[in-house]
Amino acid sequence: FGDPSPYRGKIQLGEGSATEILAAEHVEMEAAFDNTAPVGVSGWSIQSALSGIRAYIPRGTNIFVLGDLNTQQDIYLNPGARAIVSSRSSPVGTSFRENVCTGYLAGLQTFTPPLSRNCPPARGLLPQTPNNLRTYGDACFDFTETLPSCAFPVSLPSGLSPACHIFLSNNLSYNGCIQNNRGKSSFSQDSWRIYLNSAGELWRNSHDIIRLLDSEGRVVDVINY
Repeated sequence: FGDPSPYRGKIQLGEGSATEILAAEHVEMEAAFDNTAPVGVSGWSIQSALSGIRAYIPRGTNIFVLGDLNTQQDIYLNPGARAIVSSRSSPVGTSFRENVCTGYLAGLQTFTPPLSRNCPPARGLLPQTPNNLRTYGDACFDFTETLPSCAFPVSLPSGLSPACHIFLSNNLSYNGCIQNNRGKSSFSQDSWRIYLNSAGELWRNSHDIIRLLDSEGRVVDVINY
């Protein structure tokens, strides 16, 4: 299988859904919990040992923001972190690190596997203070209690105040969630979505051997099915 990499044992490759069609084809990477430092994987590659097809792991953005020109940087996996590495192009145009707000993106694009829909609850955004009650109205508080996680309501009740409409529009969105939470220690998650931007399937739907190679072409890990 070639020369072993010094990163062997530090990053493990998982089969994921390598046997699926392009829209769902992906493998997984996981950094060992006992690693003493993050491991940079941009510039590494994943190769079918049977077909020889090889795809390189790109750079990504640490905090993805909708509508912005997101800065690209090398992807590092912290100890215990995992990455889903998809063959297809990114639904949002870049590889990205997941955070507590990425569930909002699932309402805009299709992700395979699905993104977690565990965003900060809407009811926590509006403290029930006398001033807020006067500004936004009782109906605004009652309505936010009914909202599901990671979703902007399709329609708003007619009884909501104009101030409540503005508050919901500014806060119940992906970018609004980013603005409210990016300074918190719990914001970033140790998981990445990495996209290889392939126009076709990279691995056979049955019986293949897939190698994870470091930037020097040395073998980090191998899976077969």
